[in-house]
Amino acid sequence: MNALKNLFNILFLLALAYQAFPPAITLNSKEVTPSDRWMGILILALMQAVLYNFGGWLGRRFMYLFEAHSSIIVFAVLAFISLRLIQQALKIRKGAILFDFNTLQHFTLLAIMIAFPAFFAGLIQPWFSPFGWYFSWSLMGVSFLFALLSAKMKSNPYQILMASLFQLLAASFVIFNAFYVLFSA
Repeated sequence: MNALKNLFNILFLLALAYQAFPPAITLNSKEVTPSDRWMGILILALMQAVLYNFGGWLGRRFMYLFEAHSSIIVFAVLAFISLRLIQQALKIRKGAILFDFNTLQHFTLLAIMIAFPAFFAGLIQPWFSPFGWYFSWSLMGVSFLFALLSAKMKSNPYQILMASLFQLLAASFVIFNAFYVLFSA
């Protein structure tokens, strides 16, 4: 049972960290300087951890009010995150230019918007914290790796299609985790 829980926790970490992959696709364009590329990768990874920690801070402040319904709230938040990931995957699949930016300030705003699933995961941190206190560090590290991988790949239509499919896979990891949490509570 513990091995299955660890597997679901690792899949959840990968699903949240994968959010850094699609926006980093545009960091490989010729218009982006190498220093801006590295800064963009760092911003994507940092926003994941910062918003997760901010959500955790808020969750510790007021989620105690909902202690009686904790498993249902964890399920609902994880299901919401999964639906959000599916919505993003469908937008990527349609070919919408979701990740176009002109300056690093615009890219930072994009990174904040992309990291909202991590914020919602942080809200349920009092009841669902996969790896304890170092989950945010792991999230930042894996997000950095995903963004670095994406920024080093050549941008093409195949990469967009694969980004969409992997986004759907990430959504399935989160929803499987939601059902695991609901039925194991």
